[in-house]
Amino acid sequence: MCNQNNTEQDVQIKFSGIDNRFLIINKRINNLIITVLIIGLFFLVLIAASYYNIAQNFSNEKADLREFMRELKENFGKLEPSPNIELVGLNGLPLQGQKLPVKLVQKNGNKQLEISYIAKNTGKKATGQSYLKYYANDPIILSNPSIDEPNFKFETYVNPKDINPSEIPGGNYSVHWTSKINLMPSDKEISGEHQFLLKYYYGESKVSSAKFTILINNN
Repeated sequence: MCNQNNTEQDVQIKFSGIDNRFLIINKRINNLIITVLIIGLFFLVLIAASYYNIAQNFSNEKADLREFMRELKENFGKLEPSPNIELVGLNGLPLQGQKLPVKLVQKNGNKQLEISYIAKNTGKKATGQSYLKYYANDPIILSNPSIDEPNFKFETYVNPKDINPSEIPGGNYSVHWTSKINLMPSDKEISGEHQFLLKYYYGESKVSSAKFTILINNN
């Protein structure tokens, strides 16, 4: 009887040892699976980060390439002949900032300013059709309210058909213009000094401008 009990105990011990081994093996397998998952997740994160950096660098390179192409086009455009208008007074000095005597005349019962200056094309290409805009403030009342110059109250414009010549050749070609600007009826005294602005539109999108003072003497 005693030997049989010992045998059963030995068998139970062996089964218990086998169970412990299975538990240890399962634990090791679970640990290995967790380790593999962690390593896999780490590599996925590493790959994703690398892909993001590559995509970001590629995007930056594309932006740099676009900027380079834009600058190249601009620089190439600068090499092409283009017009360049300089507005000059009759004294040969830049019109900007000058005090310019003007004539006030009567025509068909209306007052008219006669402003003389020089437009010089120092570029190597003709201007194409030209457009003019003049700006003034009270008491010089022009035909339209100013829509693009907040420091001036009135404006008037001159279309190419009323400009002669309406196109200036390149190569320092100069034109002496006398613009006749109609004033709106007013009882205000206009003798004295008044701020004036001239804008000259030409080429495809070029503008030359000069702000100066006109001197009106009614006597």
